Amino acid sequence: MTQTQLAELLGCSQQHLVAYEKGRYRIPANLLLIVAEEFEVSLDELYGVPRKRSKPGPASKIEQQVEKLARLPRAKQRLVAEMLDGILAQAS
Repeated sequence: MTQTQLAELLGCSQQHLVAYEKGRYRIPANLLLIVAEEFEVSLDELYGVPRKRSKPGPASKIEQQVEKLARLPRAKQRLVAEMLDGILAQAS
C-alpha cells in the first residue's frame, strides 16, 4: 500500500500522513484502529508491545516461525497462508 492510498483510507493528505510517521503529529486513536484493521494487526502490535506467551519457557519452533512470518512482506505472508491453507485442506 502506498502512502497516498493509506492517506486516502484515513481521510487525510499524504503530507499529514508523513507528519504522523515522523512524529510531528500524534495520530488519533480512531485512525490507529483503521490502520490496525487494514493491516490485520492488533493495536499492541502497532505500538510494539510484545505478545504475552501462553506458557513459560522458550518459544516453540512453530511460534518462532510465526514470528518470522510476521516480519515478511505482506505478499509473502499471503503466499505462505495460501500454501498452508492448501495443505490443511488436504489433511481434513
